[in-house]
Amino acid sequence: MLRIDARELAQFNRALKDIDKKQHAALQRRIRSVAEPIAREVRNAALGLPAGTEGKRSRLTKKRLESGERKGLRAGLAAATEVRLRNNKKSPGVRIVVSRSAFAGQTGKAASLPRYVEGLRRRAWRHPVFGKREAKWVTQQMKPFLLPTVLPHKNQVREEILDAYLDTFGDELRKHGVSYN
Repeated sequence: MLRIDARELAQFNRALKDIDKKQHAALQRRIRSVAEPIAREVRNAALGLPAGTEGKRSRLTKKRLESGERKGLRAGLAAATEVRLRNNKKSPGVRIVVSRSAFAGQTGKAASLPRYVEGLRRRAWRHPVFGKREAKWVTQQMKPFLLPTVLPHKNQVREEILDAYLDTFGDELRKHGVSYN
C-alpha cells in the first residue's frame, strides 16, 4: 500500500475550498495517472508470484470465466489491485491496495488472504491439499509483492503529486498565504 499523507497536502486542501470543481477533477485525474503505472507493476508482480504446483497453472479462458469459474490466487490479487484517492482535510493522499471485497468476490477465497500473502499477518497460513499426497495440510509461506513494488516509487510519487497541486492551484495557494518553494 502506498500512502502519501504529506502535511503540505492537508494544508493545501484547507486552502482550496473555493476552487472550481473542474480544476479539482483535473487534479484527481493527474494524481491517478501518476499512481496507475505503479498499480500495473503491482498487478504484474502478483501475476509473477511463484506457483506451488511445480509450475503447473490452470489458464482461465474467457469462456471458463463467463461460465462462473473463479480466478486463482495470483489472478485474483492482480484483478483486485486498485488505486484509491482520498481527499479529506486531515489526510489526503493516494493508495494502491488490494481490495478485500473484490478479491473475495472474484476468487471465492477468504478476504483476508491478500494480507497473508503480503506478510502483513506476520505468520504463514495453512490450507488443505487434495489428491494423492501424504500431507493433508500444508503451510504456505508469505510472498510479498505489493510493498516491494511500491516503496521504491514513494518519493517520486510524492514529488509528482506536490507538483500537480502547485501547477493546478499555485496562484490560489499564494492568495491564501500558503508558501512553497
